Amino acid sequence: MKNPAAFFIALLFLSSCKKEFLGPLTTQWSISNGVLGHRLIITCSPKYAGAIYSLNWNGKEFLNSGDHGRELQSAATFDGLGECFNPTEAGSAADATADTSTSRLLSFSTDSNQIKSSAQMAFWTSVGQPYPSGCGITNIKVAQNTTNLSNHILTKRVTIGFSGIPNVIAYQVTFHVAEHHSSAIFESLTGYLTQSFSAFWTFDPANGSLAPLSYGPGEQDKPIIFSTPAKNYAMGIYSPGLPEQSFPGLGYGRYSYLSQYTTKWSAFYHMEDTPAGDYNFQLYVVVGALADVEGGMRAVYKILHP
Repeated sequence: MKNPAAFFIALLFLSSCKKEFLGPLTTQWSISNGVLGHRLIITCSPKYAGAIYSLNWNGKEFLNSGDHGRELQSAATFDGLGECFNPTEAGSAADATADTSTSRLLSFSTDSNQIKSSAQMAFWTSVGQPYPSGCGITNIKVAQNTTNLSNHILTKRVTIGFSGIPNVIAYQVTFHVAEHHSSAIFESLTGYLTQSFSAFWTFDPANGSLAPLSYGPGEQDKPIIFSTPAKNYAMGIYSPGLPEQSFPGLGYGRYSYLSQYTTKWSAFYHMEDTPAGDYNFQLYVVVGALADVEGGMRAVYKILHP
């Protein structure tokens, strides 16, 4: 979702028991479960408006949370404007050095192995912020949002485990779009990983096989897995709605920002005419060693496509 170079331009201008959000800025909430013989811990904080900023399995931190555009979170862009009209779950570029988020956390709860939250998303760019590289596919070079806080609401439900598969995280998101747009790209989920996840793979649901994937950047139509070179840690993303019939060859994006100590995958849904309303997406994040993730992806696909 976020271009690290654009981020620097912008700087220039949980416990397992049920808990509701009302805590101080230092509050954080975690859910955890035993996964493949090791502990999986997922952690959120009001600092990121309830977005997931830490995912740790077998002692390994998977996520890069260097600013409010990274993490494991959701966002959207509209009307071809890219980051110049970009509601973002965790917050804005201006939040980078803050202990708060411009996004507004509306509700949050944890219960056993599940997180539920709702946040009013901030625009990534500040009102009037110059954007010299150009806004999306347009020739516009200044932020198009007229407020710093959007009227778009992001609701999510995150559950460790799916249909008896322990290393699968079921992730359901709903975008409440406040106004009509001519087009939209829903980044239904993106994961910014630490730089150690530098080996990219595709998973072919048709035959369950892996193949190396270039750094791109850009989209292609097969589910993606990122792993460490030693293949002992990996994360995959699969969404049964991708690829979309209207947008063949697209859906799963991958990007290498190793100079910024991160790599990124995304699950994109594209839409032309986009009326105000709710847009729902189901995703499955799979973690473990590379062989574990491959097996988990295969098992999810088999359940969803018996």
